[in-house]
Amino acid sequence: MKFDPFLGSSFSADFRASPFAIYDAGAAGGIYPLFPPGTEDLWFAHGFEPMPASFEKLKTMYAGSRNVRLHETALTDVAGRATFRVYPAAPTSSSLNPNALIAESGATPFEEISVRCERLDDICREQAQLQPDFIKLDTEGTELNVLRGGTKALAGHTLGIISEIKFIRFADTTTTFAAFDQFVQDNGFVLFDIQTSRMSRTVDRRFGGKKGPIDSAYVLYLRDFYAYHRAHLAGRLDLGRAKLLKMLVLAVRFLYLDFAVELIDFGRSEGLLTGPEADALLRLYAGTSDLAWKIPDFPGKQRLGLLVDYVSYLLHPEMKLAVPPMFNNLGNRRSALVSQQLPSEARILYPVRSHSDRSKTDLRIQIKP
Repeated sequence: MKFDPFLGSSFSADFRASPFAIYDAGAAGGIYPLFPPGTEDLWFAHGFEPMPASFEKLKTMYAGSRNVRLHETALTDVAGRATFRVYPAAPTSSSLNPNALIAESGATPFEEISVRCERLDDICREQAQLQPDFIKLDTEGTELNVLRGGTKALAGHTLGIISEIKFIRFADTTTTFAAFDQFVQDNGFVLFDIQTSRMSRTVDRRFGGKKGPIDSAYVLYLRDFYAYHRAHLAGRLDLGRAKLLKMLVLAVRFLYLDFAVELIDFGRSEGLLTGPEADALLRLYAGTSDLAWKIPDFPGKQRLGLLVDYVSYLLHPEMKLAVPPMFNNLGNRRSALVSQQLPSEARILYPVRSHSDRSKTDLRIQIKP
């Protein structure tokens, strides 16, 4: 079994029977690339985009696609029609929420259009076989409204969420990180990562530092699968297996291999994976590491790292206006995976299951060679 973040080579029959369903709210730039090209038979996506110009581009982008369905609608918590404010000069700020900071500046004119609004739970009732396993949100300040309109789907089906979130409130109705985080964690998810974006408070950058306040961020949440299994999957082996494999896709896609090992061990104990399947997956993921862990400590290692960072400022000053992308992606790095000697035991401190089972603060998993 080769290292396959998407499990398709070994579990393709499972995914063809129950495709991984992506729901992308605010899909103007395209459906979130969770799966690579060539795996279209393993997943299905619903894309939601209310801005007419962006929706037409999406139609061209996915013309002829069998596994992407597009909706010219905004997801929110109240169905009907609403006023959508469009900023032609700054289309990424267009939203159901008025952007007071842009409007008050007077620098960016806007127009208002009427758009259709739907609730996520209403969409899901029409798509009984394709409930959202993964939700991506980029709705310029209305992200919490989207989730409030999909509480049933969120509680019963969703395994992962990626969302843009604001730290600077540009309108009274803007979703803030504090409110969003509380809502999502109350619904059984664990915050795994934050990818920050900062702003400069001086327009010409002739003074001030490289690092301004956090303007916005992308956040990644993954389901506490153990609590979810108890509440929704206990005794339902076929559904439990399908959901476990989908959860594994997310854990390995973002290279949280420790979480993947947890899930595999749990899947075997609950009969969701056969013994040989679990052993093969454990050998695969516990036998993979990042090249950075292979570099031994030596005198001056930290100083050398700082020197390399300083040189990068000189060579790429434009990149250093924010956190460099290679160090600011969601999840772990995917560029330097190497094989390692297989350990006989995986010891995981404060595993994800400790969120719902406080006794599991030190998890020891045996791995067969």
